[in-house]
Amino acid sequence: MRLLLGLDLGTSYFKVGLFSPNGELRGLGRVRVITDTPAPGRVELPVDRFIALFRQGLDEALRAAGAHARDIAGISYSSQATTFLLLDEGERPLTPLVLWTNRKSRPSACRRSFTNAWATPDSGRSRRCRNCVGSGASGRRSGRARRG
Repeated sequence: MRLLLGLDLGTSYFKVGLFSPNGELRGLGRVRVITDTPAPGRVELPVDRFIALFRQGLDEALRAAGAHARDIAGISYSSQATTFLLLDEGERPLTPLVLWTNRKSRPSACRRSFTNAWATPDSGRSRRCRNCVGSGASGRRSGRARRG
């Protein structure tokens, strides 16, 4: 049996679908994602939990399809926007997954300007967080980046 694996690694649920080559759904696994909020504004998912949830969803889909992992011929996925984790030189996780809903750095980024990385060093151009532009929350709207 040839199956295609489709993954939706969402913020609230991981959905794991197994499809025939012509697109017919053969098995579906759906697993609720429980995240950690270790401090105000922080939203994280430990790597071991991520793997366990993925495996649980895959097992459900395989059972529903009456299939085995060796039947999977291709994979496609959609992930949680800008979710990331840091790896060491051996590609081992250094951090949990930091989810896109994390707001830990938002206040400082919104109060200060930052140098436009694509501007030439002598252009003096700066940019502000798109949440601050026009809101009056970030002070000056043009000119050189302020220090502070």
